[in-house]
Amino acid sequence: MRLSNISNAISEVFERGRLAIKLHEDWRLISSAILFAVGCASSFTFELPAYTGFIGVIIGLVLLLTGWFAAENRKSPIVLTAFFVLGAAIAAVHKNQLPNIEIERESFVNIAGYVQSIEHRIAAPLRLRITVMEASKLPELAGEDIQITVRTDYPDTLATGHAVQLTAILEPQSGPMVPGGFDFALNHRLKGIALRGFAVSPIDFHPSLPHNSSFFTRLANYRNNLSERILSTLSQPISGVAVALITGQRQHLDRATANILRDAGLAHLLAISGLHMGLITGVAFFLLEFLFAALPGFAARYPARKLAALGAWVTAVVYLLLSGAGISTLRAFVMVSIALLAVVTDRRVLSLRSVALAAMAILVMTPQAILSISFQMSFAATIGLIVFYESVSRGRSSRQQQIQNSTVQRRFHNLGTFVAATALTSLVAQVAIAPIALFHFQALSVIGILANILAVPLMAFIVMPAAFLSLVLIPLGLDGVLLAVMGLGLDWIIALSSFLIEAPLSVLRAGPFHPEVLLVTFLLFALLMLIRHRLMPIAISLTFVVAIALMQKNTAIILIDSEGRIIAAKSDNHEFRVIGGRRGGFRDEIWMRYWNMPLNAPSKKLDRKCNDRGCLTNIAVPSSTAQNLRIVRSVSLEVVRNACNTGHIVIAPYDLRRHCRNPAVFLAIEDIAAAGPVGLYLDDIQPNKMRAEYASPHRLFSKNSPSPVSE
Repeated sequence: MRLSNISNAISEVFERGRLAIKLHEDWRLISSAILFAVGCASSFTFELPAYTGFIGVIIGLVLLLTGWFAAENRKSPIVLTAFFVLGAAIAAVHKNQLPNIEIERESFVNIAGYVQSIEHRIAAPLRLRITVMEASKLPELAGEDIQITVRTDYPDTLATGHAVQLTAILEPQSGPMVPGGFDFALNHRLKGIALRGFAVSPIDFHPSLPHNSSFFTRLANYRNNLSERILSTLSQPISGVAVALITGQRQHLDRATANILRDAGLAHLLAISGLHMGLITGVAFFLLEFLFAALPGFAARYPARKLAALGAWVTAVVYLLLSGAGISTLRAFVMVSIALLAVVTDRRVLSLRSVALAAMAILVMTPQAILSISFQMSFAATIGLIVFYESVSRGRSSRQQQIQNSTVQRRFHNLGTFVAATALTSLVAQVAIAPIALFHFQALSVIGILANILAVPLMAFIVMPAAFLSLVLIPLGLDGVLLAVMGLGLDWIIALSSFLIEAPLSVLRAGPFHPEVLLVTFLLFALLMLIRHRLMPIAISLTFVVAIALMQKNTAIILIDSEGRIIAAKSDNHEFRVIGGRRGGFRDEIWMRYWNMPLNAPSKKLDRKCNDRGCLTNIAVPSSTAQNLRIVRSVSLEVVRNACNTGHIVIAPYDLRRHCRNPAVFLAIEDIAAAGPVGLYLDDIQPNKMRAEYASPHRLFSKNSPSPVSE
């Protein structure tokens, strides 16, 4: 009897929970998209044979058809399983098509191929992406893309599609610069770049290979010419931002301006996404609708609103092509297309259905996008905003009916609504992307809400309309005036950002996080999309905060580069202390962000003494340790043996640790070169000991090398 009562009580609790928590009306489609994305991610996480992708596609289609026709009302779990299998299978097929070429050392290679892209960078040499047709010493490169930095001479008329020949030094792909950091090698592979290097001979046109003159080649050259036109009209750094907004080419954007906008919470203005695509298509839509409405006979005979939506979609297609069709741009285009289709079919414009369809459309074409920062942050912000929009839209109509007919009151109400909507939109977007931004960048703008309230109107009413009209008026040669108007708006935005980031505590910085924080984030977003409850956003926000607080990693106290020559340490007074290499480079920026330092933090040289037998570096570590550390870089077995008795950390050319007994950490240069930079940590259990962690430890295991952690 008691068991029966307990069973009834449990059933009642579950029944109440079921009534209180409802699934989203589009939960089937949303669940399908989530499982499809999980399948894509799992395929890139695990190594699968090449043929499994095609077999998985067949199995997934069979499961989908079986569940679709056999299940009543299409509710069968077989359908959801099919989407997971299809995601994993499609990702496996794409994964096996990505370049997988590794070299252990620098290689001189004679190359013949086609130029796919040209990057004229600020204060940096020219960079080319070349599709290889022929490669001496590395025949497996044929058909793959490589990235070449050019400091040598090249033809003034060099353009995309030209066939070229050169001699280059190709380098092993570099992975993360810090343990657990961003994997540059994986990022290049996902972008289809097999290897990177630099030219050691002048770039010449190939005498026998014909130039490529396809549509996409001509489009790339038009984008380059358009960028040059903007750069010649506006001055830096405004011109670099304008080029990024119109053509999607960010190589003309200087790093200082990018950092200013990111710290101000306006980094989304640099990536062509929903804001830009929405503004461009919105301007086109309302302009066309106004023109059609100005013709009474035309408007009475044809559906002006739907024709305007069609014209806006054509504008979106042109903008997609001009901007390079990046992941965030492609996501925005798919969602804008669905929204405009909803206008044509008289359906609801914004919904999670659009997000789910956009995600699946992108992942079908490029499943590797699931690993990109752009995809993660773009969809996180969009999901957060749409969930917020759906939760507040139900009561908005009733509140609007309470507004009086007074013109003054309506105007003040509309102004207040605009300011409040901008503030709430910025707040929701900041909360939505916070875990992802902190994980990838270790920084989050606190001043972003105020910055967006002030900057978004400038983008909406000045920058993007001027950009759209300048593109329309290029054939007439009247784009210069409108580009100047666009530049004026961007100048105000940059000046505003520079002013705001000077405020104290304008940027929240954090150390590195465990990768599990991303898994928790994706799970919470899935729950946010599926479950409809008024307290769900608050519960998930609090869970975000707890996850961020509990999943931070300890940082290394010493960082050593992949050659064992550049050594950096963080002091108690937050000074960046380093020896070796040049200052102010990309490595310094990555290391300073890793230690949660502002980029303008002072730097000092470490104490290093060298002779013909090696180098000794003295480091004053944080006050929690009993004594300072010494790093001995030796060049011979005799020096290694002596260093073992006197140095805390020993770096040797080869694995000679069997000759060492005393040092806290032994590092072999051959291991560092293979597995990337090293972080040295104080041991959590024995504070007087240290441990080493490589940035890419899997490279050691793949070559049957010693363990990446030494004590």
